[in-house]
Amino acid sequence: MNYQSFSPAPALRPFIERYWLLTGHLAQLEAVNLLPDGGIGLVLNLGERVRSTNYGEVRNEGIYMVGTMLRSDEQALMGECRLFGIQFRPGAFTHFYSFEPLRQVANQLLEIHQGLFPDVNKTIKHFLPYLDHFYLDRLRTPRNSILAVAADIERLGGQVKLGELVKRHFTTERQLERQFGLHVGISPKEFINLMRFKFALGKIQCNPHGRSLSEIAWDSGYYDHAHLTNDFKRYTDTVPTGFILSDFSKSIA
Repeated sequence: MNYQSFSPAPALRPFIERYWLLTGHLAQLEAVNLLPDGGIGLVLNLGERVRSTNYGEVRNEGIYMVGTMLRSDEQALMGECRLFGIQFRPGAFTHFYSFEPLRQVANQLLEIHQGLFPDVNKTIKHFLPYLDHFYLDRLRTPRNSILAVAADIERLGGQVKLGELVKRHFTTERQLERQFGLHVGISPKEFINLMRFKFALGKIQCNPHGRSLSEIAWDSGYYDHAHLTNDFKRYTDTVPTGFILSDFSKSIA
């Protein structure tokens, strides 16, 4: 199985995390683990059916929208694999699509009509140049965009209090709650917690000096090792040591 990730044009990088392809032929069942990252995704399946632990089947020639995830998902692939994906940065999806509120699709896989996805034939034939052109042409700034706030939380590794965030962006908690529901799909507190977990996860995955989990937990804004372990159970259904030893540590997402 071959996974390829591609960066969009420079002007799209604040909004689109990556385009990706997953291709190959699998003679036996293989599991791919997807971890929550705070963003919305679009997926086109031109291979055989994919079985998702949380979402059911992803059918052949189906086009799907992946809402903001707050839990991991294991997807089983077998036979001919041909998946195309577009992963948007947190808060960026509504810069291209009028789909509100996104809270309605959080933790869901929603089959969508062709009009929400770039032209399939052009995507297959031209891929990167076409996708860049398609999204540059659609790029708009929605009312009350939350992109800058979401990017700030991610940059800080989720180590920021909601009250501090309100002051930094000259808003109110009530406004943030509403805007996150519209443009991200989860609450600002849920997003802050997820970004803290994502920051800690990166520290665990890249740990050349062999730092202890307690040290990583403290540096990531957790009270202690147990606090970090609780978040791991919430987002991955396993503990940090189990994650390190499992295929989750090789996740493509």
